Amino acid sequence: MRMFISKTNLKYAFILFFTAFIACSETEVIKEPSVVEISPITLEATSQGEQIIKFYAASDWTASLSNTSWIEIDPMTKVGSKGDAEIKLKWNENNGVKERISDLTLVIQDEEPRIVRITQLPKGPYVIAESNQLELVVNPALANGRGAFVSELTILSNVKWEIKSLPEWITYTTENDKLPVEGIQSEIKLLLQANPAKFNASVMTEKLILGNGANTDSDLEVELKVVSSIITNNTAGQVTNQIVLERSAAAANRYVGEMIIESNTSWTIDTQSLPAWLTIPVTDNGKEYSTSLLTNKTVKVFFNEDLIDTDRLETEILVTNSGLNLAQKVTIVFPGTGLDYYESLLSIPSEFEFSASKWDANWQPVPDAVMDMNFSMLSGSDYTGMHDAPFKFFLIEAQNGFPLKQQAYWAGIDYDEKAQGGMKTPLNKHNFVLWVQDNFGGRREGYVIITDKDVMFDDLFLNEEGDLKPQFDESKTYFSQKAAKQNDFECSIQDNYVAFGKASDVQYFDIYSTPESVSTNITEHEWLSIDFIRDDFGNMQLKVSVKENTTGATRFQEVQVSQFISDDVPDEIIYTFLVEQAAE
Repeated sequence: MRMFISKTNLKYAFILFFTAFIACSETEVIKEPSVVEISPITLEATSQGEQIIKFYAASDWTASLSNTSWIEIDPMTKVGSKGDAEIKLKWNENNGVKERISDLTLVIQDEEPRIVRITQLPKGPYVIAESNQLELVVNPALANGRGAFVSELTILSNVKWEIKSLPEWITYTTENDKLPVEGIQSEIKLLLQANPAKFNASVMTEKLILGNGANTDSDLEVELKVVSSIITNNTAGQVTNQIVLERSAAAANRYVGEMIIESNTSWTIDTQSLPAWLTIPVTDNGKEYSTSLLTNKTVKVFFNEDLIDTDRLETEILVTNSGLNLAQKVTIVFPGTGLDYYESLLSIPSEFEFSASKWDANWQPVPDAVMDMNFSMLSGSDYTGMHDAPFKFFLIEAQNGFPLKQQAYWAGIDYDEKAQGGMKTPLNKHNFVLWVQDNFGGRREGYVIITDKDVMFDDLFLNEEGDLKPQFDESKTYFSQKAAKQNDFECSIQDNYVAFGKASDVQYFDIYSTPESVSTNITEHEWLSIDFIRDDFGNMQLKVSVKENTTGATRFQEVQVSQFISDDVPDEIIYTFLVEQAAE
């Protein structure tokens, strides 16, 4: 097969090829990095001298000096282009008693400037520090992990020198106890350490003076500085002066806020002057919050739930070190619940059961029978009954702890009244009663589910089997009611005999009492099925179903009701009845 390309197509093909070539070329270009290795330079006080600095530049470059009164760059080496390069320095003799300093700045295109300090020693006796300003910072590796304000200062000299003046809040040692010697050039490192116990301000500044004997003309002064700080951050590590309280599942659904206090000094929080709605623990697992110089401590702030409010509340707290006159102000905000807020104070023990009935078999009152339970709700709105409450209750059936998609008609919840007193809260507290009817049958189980007022019954479930949606499954509250007789089985089957005609049919029998866990020997039977169900009022029933008899002969089946004892003990047969289905 031949392919023909017109002039127009050829033109476009060329453009595509050229574009692709350019794109390819651009992606393959990798810029080489510059190679610059220059350390601080110390020059002797000779008559004059010169030095060449070599490097590799990836682009065009320029070089300059901050002080050109005694040192200069050869004009031929002040600028250059990509490739191997050099800078030629020339300097004069230093006849003074002070060192001379000039900073060399090398700027390579598209790269950060490089700055190198050049120091020329004096010709006569000298004492020189690498810097005339020094800030001491906390090193947490020192003082057994408690940290210490430290810094190092390098001293160059060719005479014996001494420290003439030292701030009282500073102590020092020399590296390997090394000391300066008269007439010999030496480099000695001073390890300076500050004592926070002697600080009287958040910023401490004072001079360290070194010198050689009584001659003050050559004294060296170094300004020492320590800055104490307290910084508050949020949990994302961002500096902030406001913490907003939010509900936390990890803190039993309470309103909680967290702030991370980063400091290099000790601090406290004044918990005595907090408003009643706010709690800040003064210790963290029994330990004081700030026990070292360098801390990064998370402090939790709790809202007192019995003072919960519908409106926004805020207050200011101070994280302080009063001795240093240092304070960090933080605003704590409770955003308010709003009028549609509600919270259940329902609390039912996991093993709790309602009584079966308030009457015994002889219709006499049962002492201490428990047929109802009081509980309360907190709400943002001031309702007068369930019709205008911002929530609703659902009572659903359960079996062996598993929810069923049917309502528990044998239980109910009534609105009692708005509580009077007892809660120091602008929220409204309302009382309710969870009650159960007399139980003349087997043990009953159910769940209380509290939802927003616009939720419908079918909205609770994922499927027809009764699996609850996660948000309702997590918040459900279990309750149960004892059986009328704990270890017996009674039903309305007469003479333990059930009769059916030829046609398929169903019969229902009331169960008056039953143990907690029962079953029958009829499971996958070919013509008979037995089920335990509840009627619309929650009462247990026995459902007996048969298929049409087409065998031409009457058939019989014994049904055994068994009680589960334990995994190690066989089920106990507690009731037996006979099912007969006629052939005609």
